[in-house]
Amino acid sequence: MKQKSLKEMSVIELENDVKEKKNKLMELKFQLISSELKDYSQISKARKDIAMASTFVSMKRSETSE
Repeated sequence: MKQKSLKEMSVIELENDVKEKKNKLMELKFQLISSELKDYSQISKARKDIAMASTFVSMKRSETSE
């Protein structure tokens, strides 16, 4: 997901997005264990997406608390 679209989302939307991405990462890990996953780079991409979205959640929260 692009940073521009993350900046426009609300805190609740971002938190839901993080939950969805964590579920996707869990599915990818299960696929890896069962040897169904062919593109291993999807796991690192999912982790980076989670980190980026989590960063925006904390940024939005700090903005609203000030």
